[in-house]
Amino acid sequence: MGAYAADGDRVLVWKFTAVYFVICYGSIACWAYAGSFLRQYLRDPKRVRLFNRLMALLLAGSAIYLLEA
Repeated sequence: MGAYAADGDRVLVWKFTAVYFVICYGSIACWAYAGSFLRQYLRDPKRVRLFNRLMALLLAGSAIYLLEA
């Protein structure tokens, strides 16, 4: 934000705020939808364990990718 509106132009600040609000609202809506969708599949403890392991592998893979880049 500081680099985008370094001179303190109020119009730029409000434009950034509007764009940021739309993007954040969309992101939160996607996370909420994904959570409600996954809830029906993650009722079984075995599926939760599998899901957690899959997410751990994806997280480790992305960390390795970032270290190699």
